[in-house]
Amino acid sequence: MFNKIKLRRFKTISLLRAVTLMLMTGILVLMGINIISKSGDRTKISTSDETLEEQKVEQREEIFYIEDQKGNLVLESKADRQYLGDDGFYHLEGNVLIKFLKRAEGEDIVLNGDEVLHDQEENRFILLGKAQITFKDLDIRSSSLEYESDQHVIKTDQRVFFSSDRIKGHGEALVCWEKRKEFKIKNNVYLELIQDKERSKVIQVRGDELFYTQKWGNGYVQGKVKLEFSENTVFTERMEFYLPPNKEFLRSLILKGEVRADLSLNPSSQEAGQKDRYEARADEVFVRFFKYLDTPQRIEAEGNCTVHSINSGLGFDQIGSHQFAVYFNRQGGIEKFFGTHEVLIEQKEETHIRQIRGSEFRLDSSKEVLTVFGGEVQQAQISSRDYDISADEIISPLNSKNLVAQGTIRGVFRQSDPSETGIGIFSSLQPVYVSAENMRYFRDLDRFVFEDDVRMWQGQEMLKSEELVIKKERSGMSASQGVQTVLQTTNNKGKEEKIQISSENMEFDPRDNMIKYQLDCRMEMGEVELTSGSLSIQMQRDSNEVKSITALDSVKVFMGEYEGRGERAVYNLDNESVVLTENPVLLEENGGKTQGDKLTFRMSDDRIIVENRGDERSVTVIKK
Repeated sequence: MFNKIKLRRFKTISLLRAVTLMLMTGILVLMGINIISKSGDRTKISTSDETLEEQKVEQREEIFYIEDQKGNLVLESKADRQYLGDDGFYHLEGNVLIKFLKRAEGEDIVLNGDEVLHDQEENRFILLGKAQITFKDLDIRSSSLEYESDQHVIKTDQRVFFSSDRIKGHGEALVCWEKRKEFKIKNNVYLELIQDKERSKVIQVRGDELFYTQKWGNGYVQGKVKLEFSENTVFTERMEFYLPPNKEFLRSLILKGEVRADLSLNPSSQEAGQKDRYEARADEVFVRFFKYLDTPQRIEAEGNCTVHSINSGLGFDQIGSHQFAVYFNRQGGIEKFFGTHEVLIEQKEETHIRQIRGSEFRLDSSKEVLTVFGGEVQQAQISSRDYDISADEIISPLNSKNLVAQGTIRGVFRQSDPSETGIGIFSSLQPVYVSAENMRYFRDLDRFVFEDDVRMWQGQEMLKSEELVIKKERSGMSASQGVQTVLQTTNNKGKEEKIQISSENMEFDPRDNMIKYQLDCRMEMGEVELTSGSLSIQMQRDSNEVKSITALDSVKVFMGEYEGRGERAVYNLDNESVVLTENPVLLEENGGKTQGDKLTFRMSDDRIIVENRGDERSVTVIKK
């Protein structure tokens, strides 16, 4: 290995004794070489006590140095006993220390062991007992290590322990490339990634194989990988880890292949110490840590991403998308959480699951809201057992299952259970369609409030208003501000008629199957118009067809040049007539006035009938 070898006594002795000892050592070496050359065969390495006893040549403790041709020190060795065995190997026993001296500071390679064997060329070193090899802040320990100095390779197939910078661990076999400053460990691998100087923040990793590049501070663990940190557990097929140039802490992780995580986190909206639990899934995950902490600063996931809430107050039971990103504060609380592509959020109801779909979602813990956005092609959508609602944005406040929807809202409500009463005003069986600009849903009341340019329709029948409330808890409905209703009716003769009603307020109560209008009510039936303070429509219980319409409070009926006034009016669809009672009076355009007990406006033949029911009963028929 070396062209020139010199041995020097480490202790201070006289020059004469040094020369004498060197000559005696040279003679012993020549005798050994002569014996070996005559024997023809090398003895195998033996560690039995009997063989070693025959081979030992007792020497006092000394430190020897070896120089190269240029006189540079290249190797230093020290042991309690040293001898050349019949196996052709030099044996060093007892407190063995061998140091390969490098020119660069900190590059020395140090071998320690109870016993070290090496060939005459110093190419192969076998360390036994408490074997240890150290170089460049990497420490390797095992019961058996082998170092090939010419190839710069360290190997063992025994249980091995290692430590370097902020990592340490163990495995069952090791190969280390000393020049490349890389090593690989296999079988039952255990790795600790230490995050702080006090070594209290530790990320524990288990797997089948570990590879680490000491020079660059990165590596991987693969094969049934398990991570544990801060009450969190993660499973995956491969984990890649990265340390910064100073290697003072773990900077980031990349997890690949069926990533599964059981997480315990502190949401910012809750008090410290209260943990929220989640189960997460993804194809690939990137984790960036805070400096000197085992708390993630950012988590990014991609591919089949889902988070299932076991115990949390974030307003969802499961959330999924193609991509995730979560930002944390230093206390481990969630600050921001967002995802893109194929977003699906599930919220459990008492008897079913509500789903929210969209192109993107964002969770802002400072505002305590979860928002789902629609895309260019498709809006965000809420789906439940008996309704679907789409909008540009759907907002779910945290810690509740209320909802807010904004921008071009479209909704449809259907009767999912035939035994339940339908919410439709015009039909209990047909779906109810709604459009608006804004919507709010209150979970405790089970009510939907639609606002701004609201339209509700079933078939050809429609309602308009600025606010519409669907009361699902009792299948009711109310409207306010500019209410307009269009009804399509059919009388007993099969004739279809359109009735238009407007008011400021409307209320539908399915218990008595009646629609009630309040304030500035107006109804148009062909050429007849009616105004009143209130108006109610009685629906057929079986079909939700209009049975009768009753108007109260300052009722006025207009038919051609005639105006009828009273306090009560009833519109009968079968005979197409309006009957005005309670002090009715008929006014003509020219100022004429007729009073009676009852005024009947017959649209079928354009007649007005005035009836008196006193002692002198009379009937007056006026042709319009």
